[in-house]
Amino acid sequence: MTRQASPQSTAGQQELTASLVAALSRPEFLNQIADAMLDYYDARTAASVTVPGPAAPVLDIASNPAQTKAGNVSTRPPGRPVAPARPISLHALRTVAQPPEAPSYALWSVAGDGTWRWAAADVMVPTAPEWESLAAHLVASSPFRSLHITAGLLTSVEAATLFQHDGHGTEWVKIVVDRRLPSHHVRRVIGHELAHVADETARVELTASLDTWRSTFTHPHRSAQAEAFAYQAEEWVEPHTRAADLIAAARRHQKQRGPRR
Repeated sequence: MTRQASPQSTAGQQELTASLVAALSRPEFLNQIADAMLDYYDARTAASVTVPGPAAPVLDIASNPAQTKAGNVSTRPPGRPVAPARPISLHALRTVAQPPEAPSYALWSVAGDGTWRWAAADVMVPTAPEWESLAAHLVASSPFRSLHITAGLLTSVEAATLFQHDGHGTEWVKIVVDRRLPSHHVRRVIGHELAHVADETARVELTASLDTWRSTFTHPHRSAQAEAFAYQAEEWVEPHTRAADLIAAARRHQKQRGPRR
């Protein structure tokens, strides 16, 4: 047996429902509900926002090149410096246990006395291989048995020409170019250093023996005179320059130096 609602009860529920619908349909009530919902979601959003910390530095890519360039600007005044920028390493003349071995890529030549000579240029030195032919002809015309152009780390000069011997009459040359030197400067520097080799070749001709030539490295004016010729040679020495022409220019410069050598 089921219990059924009375007609009076049903009519009351219908009246109550109609009243609620009428109230909910009123615009002011709907606006209140909408405002309440907006307030609720605004509060939720505000609570979920992370409080920002100190602002991180912004990388200004556009200004970096200018700053880097400004930081790398040399303080050296334009033009040639008063003091030699690449002094020949006359002080580095020293006795070494044995001559260096020729690398596999060395260029060999035969000197006038019938002895074999070699020249090599490391690929780590930009443009150096271009000078290998001149270096080979230069060493073949000199008292030096080998000439190696290689890279190294130098502190006060861009390049250095090292004259070495083994104590048994064998002389050789090593040109060290700073590996940090920009490639567009290396070409000029190598020409400068090869001019030093030609200059010393001409100087040996003026001395009685190699021992006498070695002793002249202690002369106080030696470095300045050698630099003067090397700086002049920078203006015209190229990889295709003939070794004979470079040595001839060194001979002329030697004669201009006068009796004090």
